[in-house]
Amino acid sequence: MTSITASLSDGSAPVQAAQAGGRKARRLDSAARRKRRADDLILVDAVLGGDEDAFRRLVDKYQRPLYWVAYDVLLDAEEARDVVQEAFIRIHGALDRFDRSRDLMNWIFRIARNLAIDAYRRRRRRALPVEDLSATAQDGEVRGGAS
Repeated sequence: MTSITASLSDGSAPVQAAQAGGRKARRLDSAARRKRRADDLILVDAVLGGDEDAFRRLVDKYQRPLYWVAYDVLLDAEEARDVVQEAFIRIHGALDRFDRSRDLMNWIFRIARNLAIDAYRRRRRRALPVEDLSATAQDGEVRGGAS
């Protein structure tokens, strides 16, 4: 396995790129992950202490990656933006229940992904053709229910 260390485009954190079986896996090294988690917990404490500017910093930090998580599921820019907005509303309301032993980033991403999946399911249900939703057979009998 070949391993190299590089920096993110903004130079903020080291990245380890590993090549295994032709696939490249990129992940933050342990020190950068620990620093990100510590920084996130500082933001959480500030938000819980009533600092709305801290929540704005949290939004600024995660808004773009959450958009891409939602867009990856929905393939619709407007719907993805709506999901991200809803995700931050829910995050703000549930931050006091966040388990500090867990990774905030993973928690935030899971909220956004679940909301995107829910939006996708709602859209799919709305898009079903009328004939698939019809409860009557061609002869007028009700399918699957008592008449």
